[in-house]
Amino acid sequence: MEPAASHFTSDAIKGPVWLLRADKTYKTNSNGKRVATGKADIFLENNKVPGGRRSNNTRTNQKLGTVDLNKDFDLDIISGYAKDNKDAFSNIEIKQGKNEFGYKGNHNYITDNLVLRYGAYGAPGGSNGTVSVKNARQSIRTA
Repeated sequence: MEPAASHFTSDAIKGPVWLLRADKTYKTNSNGKRVATGKADIFLENNKVPGGRRSNNTRTNQKLGTVDLNKDFDLDIISGYAKDNKDAFSNIEIKQGKNEFGYKGNHNYITDNLVLRYGAYGAPGGSNGTVSVKNARQSIRTA
């Protein structure tokens, strides 16, 4: 792994480190029709470089687990890096009832600020999507 400082970027919008994505799951019923299961698979897309794309292999896609739709789940994220701009990391934990999964790993680059965005980036058929967030907390500390 190269030192994170060599990949330092000041553009947090072009250079997100990762993106969590929820995709509805479907199955084929006995009549051969595709029907929703009432669940969503949670994926983590990790950028290897700022502005990475899956189409040119600079973004990886990893399934973390599955949640039930329209039911609350807890999402805990701890992300940071050492003062020398090395050893950037993220720890992500998702809990819904007894279902627990997540991700712990290092990054190969860092950004110079912290940006968290919640939103629906796309919805089937161009319809509106809704993301509800409650009890959200963000804190920034320096050592």
